[in-house]
Amino acid sequence: MSQHDCRLSGIINTNEATTIEMIHSAMAPFLQVKHVDFEQAMNEGSIEFDGGSLSLNIDFACAGSEYRDAELDTLFAKLSAMVDGPNWLEVFDYDTGNIEDARVPHFLGSTDERKLAQLQYALVEFGQWAEPVIGKDAVMAVEAMVLAKPRN
Repeated sequence: MSQHDCRLSGIINTNEATTIEMIHSAMAPFLQVKHVDFEQAMNEGSIEFDGGSLSLNIDFACAGSEYRDAELDTLFAKLSAMVDGPNWLEVFDYDTGNIEDARVPHFLGSTDERKLAQLQYALVEFGQWAEPVIGKDAVMAVEAMVLAKPRN
């Protein structure tokens, strides 16, 4: 299978106990397999940590249509233990011809936080497309209704 140009991207809120050393340790297996140097990525701004949020914009090669692999799953599990509230990261594939597969979200946190992150992600996407058509007040009403529903 051919290699695709991909990017792991997003900004996540981290809990107070999270340190740059913990982030480096969590990311090491993924970065090693993807041939990305942590220090270089920090220096280039691909990885930024300010003590309360972690910003990632890491370019890497991935197999087309395989946006989950052992290293990504391990990274998401380790970062889930460090997040504060519902969060998500996205994997972008710049070489796909299928627009639905070009951006894949991965939700982080506890089970409840991941469910809420999934809803928030869906609402962000909905709002971008719906607001020009139905207006901000209607979008906000839909968001309030959806967030008020119990989650399975």
